[in-house]
Amino acid sequence: MHTDRFDFELVAVEEASTFSRDVTATVTNTSDDTANDVSLSLDIAAGGNHVQTVDVDVGDLEPGETREITYTLSVSPTQGVALMAQGADLDLTITADGETEQTEGTLDV
Repeated sequence: MHTDRFDFELVAVEEASTFSRDVTATVTNTSDDTANDVSLSLDIAAGGNHVQTVDVDVGDLEPGETREITYTLSVSPTQGVALMAQGADLDLTITADGETEQTEGTLDV
């Protein structure tokens, strides 16, 4: 997933238990300038229903710098069935230097 200044990539999604996944992602500053006070918010939905929001303070990113992010996505059995059947809809918001950028994507769980 890409915005004007950042690349966000899901690197690995591994089963932690039946209804949870350990997720590893990276965020890269693709601009020529340092990105200050970077934070991201990833909203995860399945079938139009909100599942979870992941908020991460990344800090400052130098030009070309990549930071790894890890989190566990834990869901209810109902949400898990929806995610497995339909995949996840992702809405990513990245804020840096007081500016906000957004993008969307999908993930097969």
